[in-house]
Amino acid sequence: MKNFNFKIVGLALLFTILFACNDNFEPRFERLTVISELIIANGGIDGKTAITGTYVPEGNIFVFDNVPAETDLQNIKFTGSIALGAAPEFETYDFFSTNPQEIKIINREVSSTYNVKFNILPPAMDPAINRVVVTLEDGVTEVIGEVDKTAKILYLDAKNGEYVFLKSIETLPKHALCEFTAIQGSKIYQADPGKIKLDHMGRTDEYTIEFIYIPPVGVDFDKKIIYDYTKSNSLVSFGQYPAGSGGAIRGGDFDGTETFISNRGAAEGVTNFKLEDIIAGDISKVVLAKEPVGGYGYFGSSQTALSGGNYYAINMPTPGTGVLNVHHWSSISVAPTLTSIPLSDTESAGTARYGDNMSIQLDENGNGYMFSINNVQNKLMRIRINNYIVSATDLAFVAIPGGSQGGYANFNPVRIHDAEIGSGDANEYTYVTSGGLQLFDRNGAILSTVGLGKLPANLYNARIAVYNKGRYMVVLTKEAKMYIYDISEGDTTVDALAKFNATSPAPLFEYSLGAFSGYGSIVATGIKNDVLYVMVGSGNIGSVIVGLPKKTDD
Repeated sequence: MKNFNFKIVGLALLFTILFACNDNFEPRFERLTVISELIIANGGIDGKTAITGTYVPEGNIFVFDNVPAETDLQNIKFTGSIALGAAPEFETYDFFSTNPQEIKIINREVSSTYNVKFNILPPAMDPAINRVVVTLEDGVTEVIGEVDKTAKILYLDAKNGEYVFLKSIETLPKHALCEFTAIQGSKIYQADPGKIKLDHMGRTDEYTIEFIYIPPVGVDFDKKIIYDYTKSNSLVSFGQYPAGSGGAIRGGDFDGTETFISNRGAAEGVTNFKLEDIIAGDISKVVLAKEPVGGYGYFGSSQTALSGGNYYAINMPTPGTGVLNVHHWSSISVAPTLTSIPLSDTESAGTARYGDNMSIQLDENGNGYMFSINNVQNKLMRIRINNYIVSATDLAFVAIPGGSQGGYANFNPVRIHDAEIGSGDANEYTYVTSGGLQLFDRNGAILSTVGLGKLPANLYNARIAVYNKGRYMVVLTKEAKMYIYDISEGDTTVDALAKFNATSPAPLFEYSLGAFSGYGSIVATGIKNDVLYVMVGSGNIGSVIVGLPKKTDD
């Protein structure tokens, strides 16, 4: 008993020393505001160049040499090695208007001030117009201008009106100055639109303004059509065939014309539904292959993908003894070809396995890559496809930055639906795990990251699609809820996600598929007859297809 009391007294003394509290009962740990290293996080025209400053004790100053003039100098973000709990006072700083300036580092009530100076390089590019938004004479209806950067023309559309109101203009670089020579207040008249003069730190350029008819951009959510094939509607679809095997449905693809879905629990392996049957509510199953499950590891058919009228399926290898088998159909009426890819002991060790989350990105000629995630090793298998033919030797295992991300990982190509055939080749892929969403290229390099809290919690899958000059992000959560966001702003996907991070827009559309069962998922897009179709589904639940017509002038 005495020994027990001694321990209690010792612990009490220890906690008294460590956690001597103020009136708010907060621990009195030393609060430091020291900067060991200060870095510009968003340097360069692309906003992705990191620039490290040099500390000069005399004057307590960080000097940044060779800062590109194209950097967004009005919205500088700092990172680096800063004392635990400390951070710059503001999220962004304007070094275009004030250079040098003082930066305060705050750690609760304690702060320190550093002097920061930029030595900016001469500008390396002429200024350009990036995006212009105007409203019609009603002051409400928005129209996005078209910019011809080669001819130096800004095209506007007054929709039969006499003038438009200037709402916003974006330039490259972002801090370039612009002047409308004939604007009256915020009105730009068709009769005399004038010009736009640009100045980027002494480098100048000039754009003329012309009025033409510009078709509406993007899709019309007000005219959406929903085809719900979930259990709540008691219809047979993705995740619900044959009876009781929905948990075996882990993935599939959809191109706007048909679906191609794998069933791990069925001998026939893969099935195909036509869009017209889906719309009619009379889905008939077409068996494409009867491959014996036993000869191909855990599952003879685990994941599927569609591209340009070609069909692909891969197996789920047995860990430690795996061979990745790729089936390819050039037509549903012919037998598939089989390409076997042996996996080394390292590539299939323990619980590690490829065969999950298959995706394909091919151009209109059938050239590109097939991918499969190994989330245990945090690697991406990249298989070359030439003229729709799978290569058994041209493959790579790409390490994904950030370490293991938990029990699932989804890697989907950004799809550019700019024609009825093919789906473009953007070399951009959404990577969704329990840690959030990132944008990668095919070499595993990070292009952009969507911050935690910007998207719904418990992300499970995501895809970005571009159609009719609109850009949309579709996400599925573990609660089996679909969200669609309009991320059309920005010249590139990277620009669009940066704006998404900055503004956290609300989704344009959300839909519940029902009670999530914990099985795989599909998020796919396709176009047909001027409609963008979005398919979202999950095993044991079913699927929902949303038709979004191309926006037109009423």
